Amino acid sequence: IAVSLHELGMCLLQQGAHEESIVLLRRARDIETRAFGADDESTLFTRLSLANSLACGGKLEEANQELAAVSSVLARQYRNTGSPHPLLVRHDAIEQQLRDTSSFGEAL
Repeated sequence: IAVSLHELGMCLLQQGAHEESIVLLRRARDIETRAFGADDESTLFTRLSLANSLACGGKLEEANQELAAVSSVLARQYRNTGSPHPLLVRHDAIEQQLRDTSSFGEAL
């Protein structure tokens, strides 16, 4: 269910339906967090997508909170393994766009 919610949320984001996208991506995040934990790659990926959707919807503070949560997990995983997580590239792209522009939406 979480995968379908995530995919639908991303489709809605691409269509400019930010509020609807945010609702679905939050649900997907919550399901994945309960099922797989906060450190799971699918949970992190959904949180990055949610951050993107929040930023596109003008909710920059919440977007930053999602990015900060993902940053914390990625940093801890890097300290533990010595190698960067594959999602770090996506995280950095979203973070850079959040810094550079308020439109933010094309970091998919």
